[in-house]
Amino acid sequence: MVSVDLSELDYDNDAPNNIYRTKHYIVCQYIEIMYDDDTPMVVSRDVFYTRTTKRDNYYNKLFADRRKRDGKRVRTIMQKREYVA
Repeated sequence: MVSVDLSELDYDNDAPNNIYRTKHYIVCQYIEIMYDDDTPMVVSRDVFYTRTTKRDNYYNKLFADRRKRDGKRVRTIMQKREYVA
C-alpha cells in the first residue's frame, strides 16, 4: 500500500474499519460489536463525505492496489448515517 500523509484529508481522526466509495460519496465505516442481553450485534456508523477532486485523489492514492477500486460496504444489522459536505 502507498504511504499517504493522513493529514492531507478531512476524514475523522479515528481510523475507520472500512472505507468505500459510491457514486456521490466516500464513506468511512466504523464497525462495533454491541450486546443485547448476551446476543452480539454488529452495528456501524457510516460517515458519508461528498466526493471532491481532492478527496478522490487521496482515495485513489490510498487504495491504488485494490482490485475493486471502490471497495464494498461491510454488511451490518444496523447503521447510523452522517453526511459531511
